[in-house]
Amino acid sequence: MNRVLCDGGLSNRLNALLFALVLKQRLGHEWSISWPLNNWCGAPLPSLFVPPLPVDSNSLKHYRDNSSALMLMQENQLDFPPQRLVLHQHLPGLHAYAELLNRPQGSVYFHNLIPAWADPADVHAAVCSLELAPDVAQRAGAFCDAHQIDRSVIGLHIR
Repeated sequence: MNRVLCDGGLSNRLNALLFALVLKQRLGHEWSISWPLNNWCGAPLPSLFVPPLPVDSNSLKHYRDNSSALMLMQENQLDFPPQRLVLHQHLPGLHAYAELLNRPQGSVYFHNLIPAWADPADVHAAVCSLELAPDVAQRAGAFCDAHQIDRSVIGLHIR
């Protein structure tokens, strides 16, 4: 099984999740989500979205100490041994992920950016596959109604 580690702030987590959904769609395999709660994001995934995959709260430290999975990472934050680490700048396209995701002990995808070479249509499909938790949609609608935000508004940034 492969995992996507969604850590950091909400946008970083969503970038990791979206590209993992692209990898799952394009390359297959069983996947799960690790979504640890911390000072950067204290919201559990199910409080925001209907989880598209099974979810646990494993952290980067958990994978360092308790796993033999290959880490597909942006940088070596916790000194993973070289035989367990592949940095993303060495993966030039989707084909480069195929072999890494076939490992029997699995891989952990951990990156806060969607690669520049990713097909926008794949990313769009991944975004469209996410379903807001019912409470989030209801609260957002109530906020828009209370502040007279109508469909003429193109974007809204809420923290």
